Amino acid sequence: MVNINKKLINNYLAGEDTSPYSLASLENDLNFMKEVINASHDYKIYNLCSEELKQNCEFIVFLVNKFPHEYHFLKEIIDYYMINSSNDIIDNRVEVSLLATHYLKDYATQDELDFYNSIINSFYLAFRHEIEEFQRVRTEEVGLGFLFLIEESFNVRYMMAQKMLLEIFEGQVNFSLEKYLHKNFASVEELKNAKIRNFLLEYITSYDEELANFIKVHIELLKDIIDDVRRIVINWSIYEKILERQKINAILDEIDRFCMEYPMNDLFDSDVYKYIAKKFNLYELFKEYDEMCYFDFEDCEYTLVDFDDLSLPTKGKLIKLSKRVKRILDGELLPDNYINQEENVCRVIKFPFFNN
Repeated sequence: MVNINKKLINNYLAGEDTSPYSLASLENDLNFMKEVINASHDYKIYNLCSEELKQNCEFIVFLVNKFPHEYHFLKEIIDYYMINSSNDIIDNRVEVSLLATHYLKDYATQDELDFYNSIINSFYLAFRHEIEEFQRVRTEEVGLGFLFLIEESFNVRYMMAQKMLLEIFEGQVNFSLEKYLHKNFASVEELKNAKIRNFLLEYITSYDEELANFIKVHIELLKDIIDDVRRIVINWSIYEKILERQKINAILDEIDRFCMEYPMNDLFDSDVYKYIAKKFNLYELFKEYDEMCYFDFEDCEYTLVDFDDLSLPTKGKLIKLSKRVKRILDGELLPDNYINQEENVCRVIKFPFFNN
């Protein structure tokens, strides 16, 4: 181990005697070369370092933090490390890749950035797979596994927190933050009055308590999600109208399929629409979202076929249809593609016997 002192550093920089240490041993010593660079503030000292040191992750991280604006130099040392350190542990290569994506985003090629990101993403996916395998054989509840990152560097833990947030809020099938907020808050006023950070942290805690604790200290990690919440607040009434349109379009599609699958002698297609409109009080909404209404829904009460006069098979089919319509109104059977939200295209009811 090198006994580092100011005289030794000065002698090295002046090219004078460094006894009892050889130049080769000094230029391979991590702590000594860090002190030399701190004293000289010269990144070109890197060129004097040993090959082993140039492939040392800790040394690369030190240089990046020491010279964050020397972009060409950073690219040189990061590229050299990534090319020559393929046998280094993945944690270290992730650490350097994170620095590269941050400091070199305007200087590296897209292929290079994709390469760095592939290392980061592979690390995350491998880690999550390990946690899932751990959960299969163990009874302990570890959430997304943030607890197991305690020995990783801050940069790695910060990145993993970002990716876990993406997994929670964007990576789940059939999850929408907008739908979730509308489900949990009766009105936009209630949402505005809520402590949204606490609400989000509680939701994150349900997935991983250690992750939530980390985010409490680094609350800026929630910035993008809170921005989404602000957008949801602004569009609250628009969403409600879109959701209403989605439900009506879904119901009309359901009725269309019903009429095509079950042609009945004792019931016209128009009677089915009237029956559903009457049963669920959808007169006004059917009129609003049907641009080519072929009959007056206001007369439904007077022109509706008597349910009791229908055959038993027809009654059973209408009851089945009614159950599905109720599930749509309750939000259980509502696909996202019933409406183009930009075009706001209205669904059109068509009765075959009026098209002749």
